[in-house]
Amino acid sequence: MEDVTPIKHDYVELSKKTIQRRRIRRRPATNFVPDVALDYTAEQTVSIAKTSVPAKQLRRLSNAKLPIDQSVDLHGLSSHQSLVYLHQAIEESVDKQHRCIRIIHGKGLAFMKNLVCQELQSHASVLAYCSAPARLGGTGSLMVLLQRKKEQ
Repeated sequence: MEDVTPIKHDYVELSKKTIQRRRIRRRPATNFVPDVALDYTAEQTVSIAKTSVPAKQLRRLSNAKLPIDQSVDLHGLSSHQSLVYLHQAIEESVDKQHRCIRIIHGKGLAFMKNLVCQELQSHASVLAYCSAPARLGGTGSLMVLLQRKKEQ
C-alpha cells in the first residue's frame, strides 16, 4: 500500500448562468413528467414527480432520506384487489398526515409495477414516486411522496 497514489479528480466549474439555463430546460410543460410510457420492465427504475416538487425533495425520496410512515405490500393480491387496497392505503396515509410511504409490488413480470404507477399518477394526493433503493426493495418497490391534507 506504500506505492499507491491517490487519484486526482478534475472538476469543471459551471457558472450560475449555465446552471440556471439547464434548470429552465428541464421544466416539463405538464403536471407530471411527460416521458412516462407506463411500459416499465421489471428491472427498470422509475422516478416521476409533479412540477411543484423540488429536485432536492425528489433526491431525498429516491435515497430514502425521508422517514417511511407506512409500507404497503401488494404480494398475493389480484390486480383489482391491489388497486382497491392501494387506494385505501393512500387515503388512510393522507388522513394520518403521512408524508412518505413505500409500496412493495414485487418484480415479477412488471404488470403490477405498471398498474401501480398508473394508479399513482392518477391520484391527486401523490406528489412524486420513484424506485426504492436496493436495501428497501430496489425496483420491486416504490417510494411515494404524499401531499399533506390541508386543515380546514
